[in-house]
Amino acid sequence: EVGKGRSNSEPAHVNPASRMRALSPNRFLSVGLPKGPRAVSELEVVVPPDVDAQSLRSTIIEMTLDGEQTVWCPIGDFFGCGIKLKPVWDRYRRVTADGNLTCVWTMPYRAAATVRLLNLGSSAIKASLRVQTKSNIWDERSMHFHATWRHQFPLATRPMSDWNYVEATGQGVYVGDTLTVMNPSPAWYGEGDERVYVDGEKFPSQLGTGTEDYYGYAWGMAEHWSSPFMAMPERDRKGRDNWLGYTTTSRVRGLDGIPFNSSLRFDMEIWHWADCQVEYSAAVFWYARPGASSNRSPLPEEAAKPLPEVSGTIKGALECESMTVTRKSDGVQVSTQSGGVTEGSWSSGEQLFLQAEAVGDFVELRVPNTAAGKRHLVLYATKSYDYGIVRFSVNGQVAKEVDLYNAKPVASGAIDLGEFDLGGKDVVLRAEV
Repeated sequence: EVGKGRSNSEPAHVNPASRMRALSPNRFLSVGLPKGPRAVSELEVVVPPDVDAQSLRSTIIEMTLDGEQTVWCPIGDFFGCGIKLKPVWDRYRRVTADGNLTCVWTMPYRAAATVRLLNLGSSAIKASLRVQTKSNIWDERSMHFHATWRHQFPLATRPMSDWNYVEATGQGVYVGDTLTVMNPSPAWYGEGDERVYVDGEKFPSQLGTGTEDYYGYAWGMAEHWSSPFMAMPERDRKGRDNWLGYTTTSRVRGLDGIPFNSSLRFDMEIWHWADCQVEYSAAVFWYARPGASSNRSPLPEEAAKPLPEVSGTIKGALECESMTVTRKSDGVQVSTQSGGVTEGSWSSGEQLFLQAEAVGDFVELRVPNTAAGKRHLVLYATKSYDYGIVRFSVNGQVAKEVDLYNAKPVASGAIDLGEFDLGGKDVVLRAEV
């Protein structure tokens, strides 16, 4: 059934496959399941292979089991690929590059169940929804499947804090999670420890040694990979020294599922080498007896928000950190910095870092130029608590004095130095305290 709002129609039998439909904004695709007791044995969503990142965040899987909404989660997080259609193949989920997203979690229900695919985005998405069920015995040990989602942006890395995935109340078993992080800095973000509190513990009975250990890529394993219980399908950069951009990691549990009798709380410590604003998105998977609850309700406004942009290279920019220093004052230290801004970002994730000692200290850079005639020069810099007033000159001509003080380190944005006749030769850019 395709519609808007909640459906009150009679359940329909499930076809083995469904055709792709154009799902307009705020519309849903619904499948009513055969009467129970039964269990969902396979759930499949198909999207185009060129599906955009926003659609993977803004398209939601909803599931109601025996009158309780137990699943509400963006499809990218639910199936473990994050915001990009990257292949995943773990014990319970499979994502292929051609747009097939499948999970085989067993999801029992006693009497009735409904599955919906809901588009919260601003544009239509083509999708199909297929659900398979099997006969199942419902007794006093049976549990409903839950998938809850939390998202936060911006999330400050200072002061360091514990970020809660979920607090569940009732009797159940915790069976996995998928974490997507948008990191605006190349600096490493994953030192934080997981802390799991079972049945009201004051001190966590599971206290980890780092996010990278929890998700199985200790020491910064840099390549994309999948395995039965851990996966990292998405990573924007290569190598261990640049964690700029999006990273998605998953851990699903078999024999290490965490049982709880009355409650479970799962926190992840935010421990980042840089003082910046990150984005965290966590899907959590757990089973519980009927009547269980959690602190995670649907977040339609968060799922519909435009994804935060990752700092990249400013189009047409000449990176100062790649330029030659032709002259400088004695004692001025010159290096490249790759982390530390709390707002904004640096082109290519780095800046030329100049440490001066006194008023009058300077650095001169050779800016490559081959174009004759007048050129407009725009500078991108940084403002911070220990920065001062800097006079910029171009080929000996004073261009502008700029106050680069700010209470926190932030990207300055564009600073217009003006128009200059460069004569088709390299430019000498001077920065003086």
